[in-house]
Amino acid sequence: MNRIAFLCIALLANSAIGGYENVGGWRWENIGPGGGGAMYAPSISPHSGGRTVFIVGDMANHYLSRNGGRTFSVMDFGLASYTRNAVFFHPTDSLVVFTYKARRIYRSLDGGRSFTAVAQAGAFDCSAIVADPEEGNVLFAAMRRQASTPILQSYNWGNS
Repeated sequence: MNRIAFLCIALLANSAIGGYENVGGWRWENIGPGGGGAMYAPSISPHSGGRTVFIVGDMANHYLSRNGGRTFSVMDFGLASYTRNAVFFHPTDSLVVFTYKARRIYRSLDGGRSFTAVAQAGAFDCSAIVADPEEGNVLFAAMRRQASTPILQSYNWGNS
């Protein structure tokens, strides 16, 4: 028991002093974002060489980095906090980005700078979005509502 307490204190002290944590021989550094809450669904654009990164926080919505995660800014595009929904990058068009919140699908046509609601899913909550890699305007949305989990398909970037 004393060994576990010592390890916990050592990890906390190491984090507090230098902002670093050694885990399994790897040195991890806190680069933000966040205000102490949890972070979810990191998404890296396949078009930017790893420079464009979205991450979702439970306290402040979506964060965006354009420099590979060195710095992040809060993206406030009208989605309520406490969302944990991933951002999806279009497979061929670097300016088209999707995300979802509850019963709505949102699309950006400017690389994620702003988002607009493009579809409402009725009584179902959206849980994932993917595009056909060969026909990028064809989207599939996995939905959920209690015991029912349909998959919806759109042929026009989620407009209908």
